[in-house]
Amino acid sequence: MIKLYYSFLEKAASGNTYPAYTYDFVSPKELRQIEMLHKNFGFWPLIHLMFHRERCYAIKDNGKIISFLIIGIREANYCGTKITLKSDEAHLYYTYTLKEHRGNNLAEALRYKVYSLLNNEKRYNFYSFTDYSNKSGLRFKEKIHAEKLALYLYIKLFKWSKRIQLKEYKRGSQNASPVNATR
Repeated sequence: MIKLYYSFLEKAASGNTYPAYTYDFVSPKELRQIEMLHKNFGFWPLIHLMFHRERCYAIKDNGKIISFLIIGIREANYCGTKITLKSDEAHLYYTYTLKEHRGNNLAEALRYKVYSLLNNEKRYNFYSFTDYSNKSGLRFKEKIHAEKLALYLYIKLFKWSKRIQLKEYKRGSQNASPVNATR
């Protein structure tokens, strides 16, 4: 496997939410609903959530989950980039919106709602990762004003893997420079 990806730092911001929907943490019973929504979200990610005490937050329409994301508060780990999170940080990942609800800014609304919830927990810095080829994901990151930290190349052959940082971005501009990604 060869993967090119960006790391991002997101700062708490406010934006529109949609009152017609409900926003809530996903219960253990509802995790099965998520497994059915997305073909890549199967049994093992659900077990991972339970054992690592990560949380899943969702937008629901009449009780049906239509958009969700996962919140990690212990570490951010993606393709060899591992960040031990501080008490004011979180890792936001695996954002997904049902196809029939895309284009309605639900992922953005969900992100803003999660920022607000995490601010109440005194968390203000949010890490995320997006594959270089995920154009819609990169447009989304621009929309929410996420700052690029770095561009990485990840190579994995059998049990051997290597992560190479290809580029750092300057902080404070439209793109940021990386926090030490292996802290």
